[in-house]
Amino acid sequence: LDKKNTTVAFTAVIKEHRNLPANAVVVFDNVYINFGSGYNGATGVFTAPKAGVYVFHLHTLSNLNGMAYVGLYHNEVYQLSSFGRAVNDY
Repeated sequence: LDKKNTTVAFTAVIKEHRNLPANAVVVFDNVYINFGSGYNGATGVFTAPKAGVYVFHLHTLSNLNGMAYVGLYHNEVYQLSSFGRAVNDY
């Protein structure tokens, strides 16, 4: 079984700190895996190439003494968010 032909999965990261404006699409600068070619590294948009159940894991890190808020949307409809605020920490 060739996973590259049957599996849809992507793993991507942002390698350095970024300040993004509100409502910006996060475009990952390093894509490690993109089985099924669902993630578009130019636009930051994932499009499911086939029907199924999809699971997303999201991790964020704020600036020192800062705040981080990232929302996940499905077809421009809010689904969930990740929020973090740190005092004397990241």
